[in-house]
Amino acid sequence: MIINMIFQNTGMSFNLITALPMFLLWIVVSTVALLLINKGKLNKKYSFLIYIVVVVLGGLILGGVPNAVLPIQTILSSIRALW
Repeated sequence: MIINMIFQNTGMSFNLITALPMFLLWIVVSTVALLLINKGKLNKKYSFLIYIVVVVLGGLILGGVPNAVLPIQTILSSIRALW
């Protein structure tokens, strides 16, 4: 029973074509945000907004799941389906 709960089939497999651009985008956005905050070109209002987005998205939504890649792929697939 416990083994079946651990190895549940989600219906989605790891897709490198979706995961790689997502990872690269995360690196670019993080780097730009850190550079702007460190140089002082980003005022406290925008830096607080970026902080809240990071905490809410990364911490609360994706922090409670053991594998955060599949929920992110689901979100990106949903966005891609809208186009």
